Amino acid sequence: MVLDVEILEDKINFLTLMTDEIHRELNLNFDFTKFVLDNNLTCTQVVLIIKGLIILNYKKSNMINDHKEEFENDERFHELLESDVNFKSFEKFISKVCPNVNAHELLENLCNQKIGRNICKILLEDKENN
Repeated sequence: MVLDVEILEDKINFLTLMTDEIHRELNLNFDFTKFVLDNNLTCTQVVLIIKGLIILNYKKSNMINDHKEEFENDERFHELLESDVNFKSFEKFISKVCPNVNAHELLENLCNQKIGRNICKILLEDKENN
C-alpha cells in the first residue's frame, strides 16, 4: 500500500514537472491542470466545474431553456439553474462540489488556460464590482 502511494505521488510530481516544462518551452498555459493537481480534484469534480460554467454560459447567452433538461435531474446544479449569473452563485456551487477550493483562484486558473474564458471573466468582473 505504501509503495502504491509513493508511485502515485511520483506520477503526480512527474505530471507537474511535465506541464511546467511544456509551459516554458512551448508557451502553453496549464494553470488549471496544475490547479487540479495541487488541489487533488477528482475527475468528477472537474466535470462538475466545467458543467457549472456551461450552465452559466447558457444562462448569460439566454440559451438555458434549450439545454436545461441536460442538467435539471442533477441536484448539484439546481442552484445554478435558479440563480443569476454572478460570482456569489458560482462560489456557492463550488463550495458544495469542491469544499476546499477558492472559487476566485479557480476562475483565474481556468481563464489563464483559456477554458471558459468569457464566462470566467464575467464572473471575475462581477466579484470585483460587487
